[in-house]
Amino acid sequence: MLWIILALLALLYTILFGSLAALVYWDGKRSGLHGPAKWAGFVFLTGLLGLVLYISDKDDESHDPDDADPFSLPGTPPAGAADRDGSTETVGRDADTNHSS
Repeated sequence: MLWIILALLALLYTILFGSLAALVYWDGKRSGLHGPAKWAGFVFLTGLLGLVLYISDKDDESHDPDDADPFSLPGTPPAGAADRDGSTETVGRDADTNHSS
């Protein structure tokens, strides 16, 4: 009797996490994620923990760290943009002072 219960649990696990692994594989291939088969196997073996880690890693890979600049306001050029375009404009307190004697 115990082996029947264990067999049913194993079958249920295989159906549930096998389908989740198939979805992870499909989503990984669709979004161009590196190693979709690796992630599908990881989700199948570890269950919900693997699914949470997959979602976290997918979120990290889909966002470019250069998109956001914490030191500039929306609609303004990124910090250091003046340095890249060859501009030599001085900004700040020293630009307003008169150095003539």
